[in-house]
This record gives sequence, C-alpha cells and structure tokens, in this order.
Amino acid sequence: MFKRMVLALSAGLLSVAQAGGSGPFTPRLPGPPQFRAVPCPDSVSADRCGLVKVSLDHAQPTGKQIEVFVAVKGAMSTLKQDTPLFFMTGGPGGSSATDLGWLANYSVTDFDFVAVDFRGTALSKPALNCPDSSAASLLRCARTWNIPASDLNYFNSVQAAQDMESVRRALGYSRINLLGISYGTVVAQQMMRLYPASLRSVVLAGVLPTQSSSFAAALPATDDLLRRMLQSCGEQAECRQNHAGLLANFEHQWPALPASTRNAVRRYVSWLGGQSQAIAEGLTVTEQLLKKEAVHLLQPESNLEPDLSYGLNGVVNCLEQVDFAPGHLPPDLSSSRLLGYMSYSERLEVCRKLGLTTPPAELHQPVRNSVPTLLLDG
Repeated sequence: MFKRMVLALSAGLLSVAQAGGSGPFTPRLPGPPQFRAVPCPDSVSADRCGLVKVSLDHAQPTGKQIEVFVAVKGAMSTLKQDTPLFFMTGGPGGSSATDLGWLANYSVTDFDFVAVDFRGTALSKPALNCPDSSAASLLRCARTWNIPASDLNYFNSVQAAQDMESVRRALGYSRINLLGISYGTVVAQQMMRLYPASLRSVVLAGVLPTQSSSFAAALPATDDLLRRMLQSCGEQAECRQNHAGLLANFEHQWPALPASTRNAVRRYVSWLGGQSQAIAEGLTVTEQLLKKEAVHLLQPESNLEPDLSYGLNGVVNCLEQVDFAPGHLPPDLSSSRLLGYMSYSERLEVCRKLGLTTPPAELHQPVRNSVPTLLLDG
C-alpha cells in the first residue's frame, strides 16, 4: 500500500513540476562519464543495464575510480516525458536496481525509470558485502573487501549524490526527477543541495533528516510515541478505566528505570509501531513493567533483509550517525539498539576498528532550493 501511495502521489507531482532552482554551488566534473553496457541479471527487471565509472573522491576527479551499477526501464507510454525518474531505495545498502521491478509495474508509465545501486551496494563495484550487521561479522567481512581503510571514508551519502550526477550526465539527460525512499531521501537531499539545476522535481518518502543523528533522535522520538499512546488511552473512557493512572505512573517512574530496561521498552514499542495491536499491547506491557511484574518483550528474531549490503550499511551508519568526538556517552544512548543489533557503544568501537573517522563535512548542511518537492510520511 505504501508503495502504491508513493507512486500515485509522485506521478501527480512529476506531471506538474516546473524547472528546478539554481544553487550557489555546482561542482564541476571532467568530460562526460561513460555508460558501459552489461547484461541485466535475472534479479533486475530492466531494458538495459550498465556500469558508470565515478571518482572514489569526487574532489579528486583524476584519482581512484569505482563503478556504480545502473538499470534503465523505458517508458511504457507513447506520451513519454523528456525527464526520467531516478529511483533511490532505502537501507542504506538496499539495491535500487533490484527494486526497479515493483516500481515499474505501477501506473507511472510516462517516464523512463533509472535505478542506481549506491556505491558499495549490490551490483556496484566494489560491493561491501556482508551477511549480517553484527559487530564480529562486519569486522570479518572488512578483511575480504580489499579496500584500504582510508578509502572506506568515501562510501557516504555526499559522494553517492555526486555519483547520481555522474550517471545523469553519462545517460545524457538534461534534467531528472528524483524519488527517494527512506535512506534514499538522504542521498536525494544531497543532490538537491549540490545540483538543483539538474532536477525537475523531487519526491521524498519516509524522509530521514540530514541535520541530526537518527541514533540520538530515535530515543526521544520513541519516548514520545509511548507517551502519546498513554495520553490517547487517558482520553478514552474504557481505556482510562482499565489502565487507571497509567500516564501519571509512567511520568513518575520512567526516569528511575535502568537504562537497559528503558531501551528494551523503546525497541519493543518501535517494533510494535508497525503492528495492528500496537496500542493495546504497548499499554499492557508498560503497566506490567511499572508494577514490577515479569514482562516478556516479544520481538522478531531477525530483521535481516537478504538483499541488503550490510557492509555498506555499517559503513554509512558509522560515517553519518556516530559521533566520534571523545566524551562520555549517556547510558541510554550507549546501550541503545534501536537502529540494529549493535548497541551504540559497540558500533562506535567497530567504526574505530574499521578506520572510519572522517564523516563528510557537508552532510549536515541545510538544503535550500526551489526544486518542487513532495514530502511523504516524514
């Protein structure tokens, strides 16, 4: 349903979008990048596929090169638009090319679809492959990538956005439309900041902010979700009767609970957020917890996605979500596992062992331009 909504609303925006604005900074790139055609694998539903060489560090255009995988699905309508739709999936580490199949099957038929696997992901080369996101696995996988630790610092969203511009130029499009989902919205926002003149319109679905850490923001956001659930209960007579004084007890006792307990509840509530029984179960568990009763916080055994490049996922999270500055970590943040199966302190240690110490300075700069933009669910 979410995917249908994204496509329907994005089609509406794309049909009315006007020329994008111009920004203060338009990076210069050397001669046009080249698209090298390769056969499309069975997992990619596209008319043509290829690889585009891009700079590992776009600030050094004559330096080391890597390749990003590109899949193109032609418009199915005779009323084809001149500007294609560039699709950027989530993760980080998801394959935009593999997801192209479900995207192209919906009703947006007037546009060429272009999907680019982010650097380090899936069919791009090199791919930072890893079977899961555990600390031990990431460190073990890193030894198989044959990539200097210093090079890993360039596998970030700012460089990925510049890859997209290289692909646009390689395919010969003057302007493009963007559709970013989840993590793809981060790369899309960097494109909006760097290359507004290359964009006709933008759709951001499940928007992730670029100016704050999701690790830190997830804690108060989940607390707010839980508090809203309790407030909603207090506004309904039957619920208020069944859970008398629950909100007041929560406000009084929550700060005194151990950090490990608060984080376990946060993770449980976060997981319940996508379940239909979320409110009822969340209220019951919270009440039992505050009464110091035994509570079993049922959670899924695994949220692993088989097609996700967990190496790239770990590297991007290190570079864009972890604060490397020395200092004491608050207990709640240190033990938090809201964004994966590593606690924040474990992830910080892994990041240091991987040699990831240089977050992109431009990442948190604000995005300001006149590109027509539709925000969905965020």
